[in-house]
Amino acid sequence: MTIYTAMDDMTFNFQAAIPVAHSTTGPLPDRISTGISPAGKALKFVHRGSFEEITMTYDEISHYVEEKQISSKELLVEEYVSDFLTTPADKLVVNIFVPLN
Repeated sequence: MTIYTAMDDMTFNFQAAIPVAHSTTGPLPDRISTGISPAGKALKFVHRGSFEEITMTYDEISHYVEEKQISSKELLVEEYVSDFLTTPADKLVVNIFVPLN
């Protein structure tokens, strides 16, 4: 998963995440921590195709949210359904969640 926490036309901040069933009990390496995934209501969109084409999907999501005047959080979550290492680039599947206010 990737959790985008801030973005504009030039830059973005994100957290890389791996879902786990429970938090660890031992010490973690530097710059690695546990936390809770974003929760609550969200719109779910599915991107099918190459990662290079995902910008077009985000443009469509942005237009949809604006057109419908949907109030969303300044947060986006990508859930990688396919394995980037074994799936052909044009067959990738990525769930994109837009958390709602």
